[in-house]
Amino acid sequence: MAVKNRKKMNVRLILPAILVILVAAASIGGTFAYFTATQNKVNAVSTIGEDKIVIDEDFPEPESLNKGENVFKKAVRVKNIGTIDCYVRVRVTFSDKDIEKISQVTCDGSTWEDATVFCNSLPSSWSHDDWVFENGFFYYTKPLGIDKYTPYLTQSIKTTFPDEASIKGFSVDVYAESVNTKNFNGIESEDYREAWGLD
Repeated sequence: MAVKNRKKMNVRLILPAILVILVAAASIGGTFAYFTATQNKVNAVSTIGEDKIVIDEDFPEPESLNKGENVFKKAVRVKNIGTIDCYVRVRVTFSDKDIEKISQVTCDGSTWEDATVFCNSLPSSWSHDDWVFENGFFYYTKPLGIDKYTPYLTQSIKTTFPDEASIKGFSVDVYAESVNTKNFNGIESEDYREAWGLD
């Protein structure tokens, strides 16, 4: 009788062990089937257009500053060197506010406006159909094509030092930004205001 109990016990241990092995084998087979059914597919390469600009500036550095009137050529425009059309905006600032107060700016070479007025607005006396001033920037209102230039924003700057004591160096800084004419869905902006997100 002791022998019979031992055989029954062995059968009871062997059957669960076989079931565990079969379940494990079925899991491996299922995993194997999953991996063999998976495919790799290479997507087509796509490129993103780039709006990129440079400030094109003709500014021969003056040799000296003198008492009285000093006129400097400062011809400023922007070029699109990117791969897509873009909108452009430009900011012009004087490094010294006292110098700004005694300076003038011209776009056409004949009409001079106070630099303080110019840096904070687009003077109404200028015929700038393609430029507007808003939020501290001059906005070029037309899309700027690839390899194209904006019209000149400035041509020259005139600074008049009243006496020797007022003469000091300064800079006129030009900063420019660009934005794609199309949104992320590839839809063309209606105008520069929409492209820049202006209210």
